[in-house]
Amino acid sequence: MTAGARALATYRRAWEPHTVLDPHALEMLHGLRRHGLGVGLLPNTLWPTGWHAEIFERDGVLGYIDAAVYSSELPWTKPHPDIFAAAVARLSAASADRCAFVGDRAFEDVYGAQRAGMRTILVPHSSIPEEELGAYGAVPDAVVGTLQDVLTVVDEWNRPGC
Repeated sequence: MTAGARALATYRRAWEPHTVLDPHALEMLHGLRRHGLGVGLLPNTLWPTGWHAEIFERDGVLGYIDAAVYSSELPWTKPHPDIFAAAVARLSAASADRCAFVGDRAFEDVYGAQRAGMRTILVPHSSIPEEELGAYGAVPDAVVGTLQDVLTVVDEWNRPGC
C-alpha cells in the first residue's frame, strides 16, 4: 500500500465514529416512503459520492435516497440557492415550494433552503459553536426534537387546507 493510500485509509477510519446513523432516521425514511414522498440528500462535503454511498449501504438506507446532490460535485455549497435548486431538479420535484428541507444548521440549511423557496424543518441536534451559527435571522418553519418528529410536521403540512 502506498503512503497516500495509507493516509487516505487513516483519514476514513478517523471519520468512521462520526458516520453513525441517527436512531430515528430509518423510521422517518419508512414514514416518508409510506406517504409517497421523495427523499433527497444535500450535504456540504468534501468526500466523493462513493464514500457516502458506502456508508448509506452499510446502514441500510441507500435504497431510501431518491436523489443525492453533494457539494463536492458542484461549484456551490449550502447556503447558495443554486445547490438547493440542483437538489429539487434531481428529485424531479415540481417546484421548490413543494419540498421541505430538514437540517441541523440554521445558516446552511434553514437560511439556504428558504432562499431557494423551500419550507424548512430544523432538528437542532448538533453541537455547533456559536461563531459558526451565522443564522442571518433564519427562522425555520418548524423545529423538531428528533427525525421521528419530522413525520408529524409533514402530516400537518399535508392536511387538506394547509
